[in-house]
Amino acid sequence: ATSRALVLGLLALLWPPGRGEACSCLPTHPQQHFCRSAVVIRAKVTSEKIVTANEDPSNPNKLLRYELKRMKMIKGVEKVKEVRYVYTSVNTSLCGTRIAVNSKRQYFITGNVLNGGKIFINMCNYIQPWENVSMAQRESLNHHYLFNCDCEVRGGL
Repeated sequence: ATSRALVLGLLALLWPPGRGEACSCLPTHPQQHFCRSAVVIRAKVTSEKIVTANEDPSNPNKLLRYELKRMKMIKGVEKVKEVRYVYTSVNTSLCGTRIAVNSKRQYFITGNVLNGGKIFINMCNYIQPWENVSMAQRESLNHHYLFNCDCEVRGGL
């Protein structure tokens, strides 16, 4: 038992910094995601492409750009009129998230608006295949969540 504790202690000391999870998210109820997000949409993800973070092609910072076919704008139409793309970091260690490109599958996506109207998403946003969203949540998305953002939802999912 003593040698096991010694080995675990040495591993903790020798483990290189930055090797742990750099991005972590607490479990959050879909209503909290809805209320904290500037944009909530239902869309199909039709393609992905790595792009520079700004117009300067020499910029080393890259983003992953997902092209969307919007099905429904649930929240945020006053902030963004047209939703064609959402952006995320190419690095999952910087909270970048991955969405399977599938022209048939619809997703429920929450995000925030930054940099001149671009919608950014990360692994802490609520991004779910639409078929995994329960009927009660669908009803709440359309009728209840927006009017109950002052409510505090206790517990996670």
